[in-house]
Amino acid sequence: MGSSPTIGTQMQCSTAQKNINSFLRETLKGNELRKTYYHLKNCETCKEVLLDEFSFYTTFNDLDRDLGFNYERNLKKFMDKIGERIKSRDDKLTSKYIFASVMICIMFLIILIIALRIAYK
Repeated sequence: MGSSPTIGTQMQCSTAQKNINSFLRETLKGNELRKTYYHLKNCETCKEVLLDEFSFYTTFNDLDRDLGFNYERNLKKFMDKIGERIKSRDDKLTSKYIFASVMICIMFLIILIIALRIAYK
């Protein structure tokens, strides 16, 4: 039900790469998150930069744990989590737009009925 990943997601590599740290800290919001996510997911060059940053980021965050990280697998899990968050947000927005559209149609019909009653008195 969410919007197409290609709509409104164009971003330059330089912008996506600037956003990587905020993306990894999960501080990006809204369209900036969506554009960055889809760019990083689909751009091979930026994916390599993301993997490097992700491995560095997670190494320092988990320094005191010996988990034998598979960075590519963990990055995929992270990307999947962000993708689900974006899809959930898109689904909520779509529901709100549908509700608003239905309400506008109902209001239009009420106004039309009132206008017709007045016209045919």
